[in-house]
Amino acid sequence: MIRVWRLSGEQVAQVDMQEFPAVRTGEGLKRHLRLLYGFPMCQQQLFKDSCRLSGSMALTGPCDVQLSLWPWNQQEVADELTWEFSKGNIENVRSLLAARAHMDLTAACRTAVVNDSDDSYIELMRLLIEARSGDDVSESHDYNTALMLASESGKAPLVQLLVGARANINLTAKWPCKTALMLASELNHVEVVQILVEARADMDAAAKHKTALVIASEFGHVEVLQLLVEARANVDAITGFKTALMSASELGHIEAVRLLVEARADMKSQHCGKTALMYARESAHTEIGQLLVESGAKV
Repeated sequence: MIRVWRLSGEQVAQVDMQEFPAVRTGEGLKRHLRLLYGFPMCQQQLFKDSCRLSGSMALTGPCDVQLSLWPWNQQEVADELTWEFSKGNIENVRSLLAARAHMDLTAACRTAVVNDSDDSYIELMRLLIEARSGDDVSESHDYNTALMLASESGKAPLVQLLVGARANINLTAKWPCKTALMLASELNHVEVVQILVEARADMDAAAKHKTALVIASEFGHVEVLQLLVEARANVDAITGFKTALMSASELGHIEAVRLLVEARADMKSQHCGKTALMYARESAHTEIGQLLVESGAKV
């Protein structure tokens, strides 16, 4: 049995070593006290027989241990939270958050994305969001927000969680200057695009002269294009660049061209004096050229 006392003489805990074998070291005892009372490990100083108890020091039998709680060090507590989050330790993260530890959501999201095979990270992200008590979940100390990172990685459950927490879905990343919808559209993350469209993301926002629909057309992502067209994205958006139809025609994505033609994309529109038909012919995409002509494009 280990009895833990404050320096004032007040008993804090009595721990059965048989029931909790992990407490047989200084570090194990600290973890147990954190789980019971929420004391961050970095705040705990343990003493046995007037000597400081190191993390690796063994507790081999019944003993008395004195506990001193040192003043908060926000950075150390944040580092402890980051470590426990990276290991997927839900209860430890919960206790640290209860002690008002803080972790940047984008950094947390990056860890969650890397460990996407472990469903516990969705719960961990939920805990972090709930601990913010309505604060803006769009903040970032990085180039991207958590929502952008989750969207780019195609993690639909994480995107749904962040959207539900009212993350700003229309922010533009510092690099590569794209919204969450643009990132998901470029990488063909259909389910993520669906979530963002239903959340009323701005489909006609432009970055580097391109909308999400133009980006999807460049890569020939037909399912994404279908979602955007059905949600009434502007198929003829011109933001100083080619339209979606021009891009798909030039790059040889015939199914994307077919979809855009059926959506009544403007075949007369020009960029640098060229129509979609001209781009298709210059790039030797004969089938696309024929499709455009049959659909009414002027030679």
